Amino acid sequence: MKKLAITAVLILVLGTAATAMQGAQDQTFMGAVSSVDVELKTLTVQPTASEAESMTFKVDDQTKIQGEGADPAEGSLSLEDIEAGQQVNVTYVESGGDNVARTITVQAKPTT
Repeated sequence: MKKLAITAVLILVLGTAATAMQGAQDQTFMGAVSSVDVELKTLTVQPTASEAESMTFKVDDQTKIQGEGADPAEGSLSLEDIEAGQQVNVTYVESGGDNVARTITVQAKPTT
């Protein structure tokens, strides 16, 4: 009986933690990169819509960066590959007061 109670509590705790992690809804933001800080691992994006404010996103080890110019062997880009002025689409979640990028899709650099 004691094992059953402990198992039930463990399942409840794990289920609550999983639900809390899934509670963060993915959001998207599109615009032009205004700055990249490789040291702080942040990306600031000026939105396409002029009335909206720019947003800064934290980039972590789970962030997928994809788009034109990706190394075929690796299949992804790094934060260092992103330049100011490039158009990006960022999928992110709000976590602990920060906007954490899950996916950054970099558009092809315009040809001039």
